[in-house]
Amino acid sequence: MKFAVILSLLSLGSIFSIAQSTSFIRLNPVKLSATNKSQLAESLHEKHARYDSTEMMLTRNISEYNYHTDALSGNFHDVRTSLQYAVQLMDLGEEKLRQRAFDVIKACIALQDTTESSRTRGIWPYFKEEPLVTKKSPPDFNWADFNGVSLLEIWTGHYDELTDSLRAVIRESLVL
Repeated sequence: MKFAVILSLLSLGSIFSIAQSTSFIRLNPVKLSATNKSQLAESLHEKHARYDSTEMMLTRNISEYNYHTDALSGNFHDVRTSLQYAVQLMDLGEEKLRQRAFDVIKACIALQDTTESSRTRGIWPYFKEEPLVTKKSPPDFNWADFNGVSLLEIWTGHYDELTDSLRAVIRESLVL
């Protein structure tokens, strides 16, 4: 229900009011218990190992056909998993990982198609190595929704932790 309300606000253009105020969206800061933080930290070990500090994204090894992608095998930078990782880093609330989360968010948003005349405007490729403009397989138009959920989790759960410039980048990404 909360997600549906947020999407309704976005689709009605109310996001322009949100640019000045967050009164239309209920901000609910994430505060994990010590136990939950410990469990989350433990679950992130494998993801930390897959983090590529040069590309600021998580990698994923592909070894077979995947829906909506031309990738058949190799190591790829995964957009959705990277955005989910950023949410988890923010949820953990450790200052030393906050900048990594910010870097991941910016790296992923930079891959979103923002070309006004493009039929894929607003969506992302599955992988950094597979830009939408060169893709042979059909684009996944649901991808904007899936990645948007992670951005909304960051917006609603960590708004006060975001820099003004990152808020602007996230807001623009959600509006597309």
